[in-house]
Amino acid sequence: MQRKHICAVSCLMAHRGEGREQAYNQQDRGENRPTINMKGENRSTINRTEEKTGLQSTRQERTGLQSTGQGRKQAYNQQDRGENRPTINMKGENRPTINRTGENRPTINMKGENRPTINRTGENRPTINMKGENRPTINMKGENRPTINMKGENRPTINMKGENRPTINRMGENRPTINMKGENRPTINMKGENRPTINMKGENRPTINMKGENRPTINMKGENRPTINMKGENRPTINRMGENRPTINMKGENRPTINMKGENRPTINMKGENRPTINMKGENRPTINMKGENRPTINRMGESRPTINMKGENRPTINMKGENRPTINMKGENRPTINMKGENRPTINMKGENRPTINRTGENRPTINMKGENRPTINRTGGNMYTGQQPLRCRAE
Repeated sequence: MQRKHICAVSCLMAHRGEGREQAYNQQDRGENRPTINMKGENRSTINRTEEKTGLQSTRQERTGLQSTGQGRKQAYNQQDRGENRPTINMKGENRPTINRTGENRPTINMKGENRPTINRTGENRPTINMKGENRPTINMKGENRPTINMKGENRPTINMKGENRPTINRMGENRPTINMKGENRPTINMKGENRPTINMKGENRPTINMKGENRPTINMKGENRPTINMKGENRPTINRMGENRPTINMKGENRPTINMKGENRPTINMKGENRPTINMKGENRPTINMKGENRPTINRMGESRPTINMKGENRPTINMKGENRPTINMKGENRPTINMKGENRPTINMKGENRPTINRTGENRPTINMKGENRPTINRTGGNMYTGQQPLRCRAE
């Protein structure tokens, strides 16, 4: 009796054309669904991109398909296009090989927790669009981070300003070419130990703002110090007064033009061995304070001695009494006007061959002390005989 009832139900369902389809759907949705070979040549073609269209075939169509042996295939394809398509394990060893490089490649959710592990380092790695809104989030900080070609035209746009910006090796041979001149140039930490080596000598060297608070600390003392243009309008402001002030070559052809006349003029050590050679003879010669305690020691006895204006109001105070007093040419047209009447008048050696020629007949002739031990020896018998009042002499009869 029970067998007759089952046979009647199955015959009724077959008469309606729904038995084969329902039986297939039921056996394929449970835990005991069969293992479908997704790797062989005979694997089924599953369309994962279209929506479910429903079972809209008539009884005659289903009957015809069943009679020709196509009913099972159409039923499988129809039940696999909608929302109830099966879940395929993409993480196991038996995961199917999906062609991700063709036009019919499926849309894979790369942002969820169950996103598949894609091998991005092999030859068959897929082409991933890194520029759209749906671009995947790639971990650039782990050991398994992919190798991204940063030098081609299709290189991705990487946000270098956020907290999650990747760590880029800028010191190796494969370091990327970073545009340091645009508005979106990255913020590079130039003050740490891992700061990159930037080529400051080529044509593509970056424009570094040397005037702000965040200006980098550049080692100006090593062999690899950059060549900084000190002559243009955009030349940087270099602190030459601190302990870490750079050593600037003041003797070469490329020596910078330093403004020695402003308030911010640098303090130059004029007393050491490495003191610079300053041109004291040109029009742009600096104004040197010769009156303070920190006045420089100028070699006035060599061939490169400067021409000092001894006639102006700002003429320096020269110590004429020490051992290092300079040799002043008292015989030329540009000889200085020396005040011989004050308390600080110099002691002039009137006994040597280089004694100066003193005009004793003019209005500004000096007052010479003829009564002391250091009075000069006056030649009264030569051609330049003294023409003043002669003393009385006794003549023998």
